[in-house]
Amino acid sequence: MTIDFHPRTGMVLICNYETGFVLPEMVKLRRVVVVSEDDHNKYGLCTVIPFSTTPPGTEQPFHVRFEPASYPFLHQHLPSWAKCNMINTVSCQRLDRVRIGKNYLSPRINEEDLSRIYKAMLTVFGQRLDRVR
Repeated sequence: MTIDFHPRTGMVLICNYETGFVLPEMVKLRRVVVVSEDDHNKYGLCTVIPFSTTPPGTEQPFHVRFEPASYPFLHQHLPSWAKCNMINTVSCQRLDRVRIGKNYLSPRINEEDLSRIYKAMLTVFGQRLDRVR
């Protein structure tokens, strides 16, 4: 199933990375947060950051840690990381709502956490962004 709406910034969805990707890229279903602006998401594409419960080998500035149970849609017993170095623009056909209990929802993260993710994204591109005039 795919979504039938334009995803909004900060929305958490499931992304199907099972087709068209090659290791070490993401290659399975994964929770993602939408980071592109709402207006950009109206064209069948949106930009997302994946979440993972696999700890990074060494935490880097582009990893954003979420404590267990910080949101009902993240793991309740293990920490999760937003892996901001794995930014992707994907077709909305890859996206679906998150299942929480018996319900399929499209929850959002709060502005403070979204800001932490944006700051981590900047560390991936930051040195190059300083060169833009």
